[in-house]
Amino acid sequence: MKSKFLAALTISFMIFLFSGCSGNPFTPDPTPTMTPSPTFTPTPTSTNTPAPTMTPTPTPSPFPRIVTDVESNTVVELHEYKHIPLTSVSDEAVQAEVSKMLSQYVTDKVVDRPAQLGDRVMIYYVGKIDGLEFEGGSYEAGDGYEVILGSHTFIDTFEEQLVGSKAGDQVVVNVTFPDDYLNESLRGVAATFDVTVNHVLEIINPEFNDQFALEHSSFKTADDYFAHLKSELNMSNFNRQLNSYFAENFEVSGLSPSKLSAYRDSMYDYYYSNAAAYSPILQLDIDTVLNFYFHIPSVDVLTQLCDLAANDYIRFTTCLEAIAIYENISVSDPEFELWLRNATTDYGYESTAELLEDFTEDDLKHRALYDKVVDFLIENADMIEQ
Repeated sequence: MKSKFLAALTISFMIFLFSGCSGNPFTPDPTPTMTPSPTFTPTPTSTNTPAPTMTPTPTPSPFPRIVTDVESNTVVELHEYKHIPLTSVSDEAVQAEVSKMLSQYVTDKVVDRPAQLGDRVMIYYVGKIDGLEFEGGSYEAGDGYEVILGSHTFIDTFEEQLVGSKAGDQVVVNVTFPDDYLNESLRGVAATFDVTVNHVLEIINPEFNDQFALEHSSFKTADDYFAHLKSELNMSNFNRQLNSYFAENFEVSGLSPSKLSAYRDSMYDYYYSNAAAYSPILQLDIDTVLNFYFHIPSVDVLTQLCDLAANDYIRFTTCLEAIAIYENISVSDPEFELWLRNATTDYGYESTAELLEDFTEDDLKHRALYDKVVDFLIENADMIEQ
């Protein structure tokens, strides 16, 4: 059972590999503790005082106003939550995820032939500007630097100029650094690279078949594995749709400031600390590192995004808690033990003890509750198949 609750429902940052020097020719799931309080306030009814004019009497809502946190007076005004329309993912979307997964199991073999587009080539190179080597423009270590021809990892036509070369060949590559290159001093500058080809390797892409399923999953057939992946994608997709439905239909007030700040601060610390760690290594300011590697323009924008994500996350979990209170949904001890065993594997921990070192038992019990409420909503939803 994969954990069905998404840690961050608004922000999806792409994390890039932190590598390379300035002259090279290449371009925690925090969850605050949520303590539900099983109390609710009935919807106010209209008074009996006659109005001087004929005004239609509003139809009272069949749902109460649920107080999920007494201390912060967090109130959720529920709306219809059964028969929510949920659209499942298409087989094409699942196949796209399969392709991404297969790329993680690519192998290669050394070949004695000219390099082709798609090959993995190990190279040494020495970069020069006006005939002089420049700082950070060379790589002559180990087995060589890896480049996949046609991947456009390197600037300009660097990779294309290596097509047709064989192991042992020396090639002079002529390029011009792009105008938006990370190192401003190299923007628009023409350079040459003396390249030595160490190895040419042919990439072998795995097939998604029964053998692959046996080797890389707990399933015996590719069809069963495909169905499992579709279920996992659907769960993430349903969470997003439920969150959108709540945002459009549920009134929520009094979100806990402490819960908002705890989530926001944990998220901010993760991205800022990573950028700050690489700022001195790359000799770039933190804003530049955030922009280049995380596609976040600046620290100020990071702050704004974390505020939005925290509000989105806490609001969504609060709505789930309100439904749990109204429907009297809870997680029994045996259910939690089963959830905990599955979560240990799904979260990538070796043991439950290790999981409990990073999360409190209360945090995990709330996650288990959220999963159970989401299951309830899905079971009562109106499914739309693609």
